[in-house]
Amino acid sequence: MSTFTTSSAVGEREQLADVIYRIDPDETPIFSALKKETSNGIFVEWQVQELAAASATNYVNEGADASIAAPTATSRLGNYHQISAKAVAVSKTLDAVEKAGRDREVAYQKVLKSLELRRDIEKAIGDTDVARSSSDPRKSASLSCWITNGSVGASGAFATGDGTDAVTGGTDRALTLALIEDGMQDAWTDGGNPKLMVASATNRANFSDLSASGTWSATMST
Repeated sequence: MSTFTTSSAVGEREQLADVIYRIDPDETPIFSALKKETSNGIFVEWQVQELAAASATNYVNEGADASIAAPTATSRLGNYHQISAKAVAVSKTLDAVEKAGRDREVAYQKVLKSLELRRDIEKAIGDTDVARSSSDPRKSASLSCWITNGSVGASGAFATGDGTDAVTGGTDRALTLALIEDGMQDAWTDGGNPKLMVASATNRANFSDLSASGTWSATMST
């Protein structure tokens, strides 16, 4: 008796899941953590104020005359707006026909391009060393252009700190707990209060291999 199987049959309906799975990461920790504001110009400025160094010998005689010191002026910083773009063209037929995993192709592509745009901005902020520029196309200074304290390794040098120049990368070194702690201490000394550590995929793995990573995490949570 011969059995009629699917390999011989004609007309088997295809099975296509009505869902689309994204296989690329879309996290943007730096961009998501930043405060967002609206501006009305292509160059935005702000002021920062430094306090005088703390003194452990600030004691005077009763009734002593005040010693007047010149006030410390604010520093005026600024950055240019950078235009980033993503574009897609979809035919009206493709937008109208029935599709698996999405309804309107235009709406779906808009979501994808928005995610891609966020990833581009994230990379421009934290993964490149680009100084600000007013020449077309305008460029916003990346995060590293504002950092003036820490450790960049042998032959490296920090930027001026006003966005006008970029950091000079130093010699590559292995990630250590001491480097992380030194960076946190430098940030605190400069008036910061670190709450977020961002690392590349490579350094995430390196961080997990640190012998004292559990101790450091416990210290951070207190």
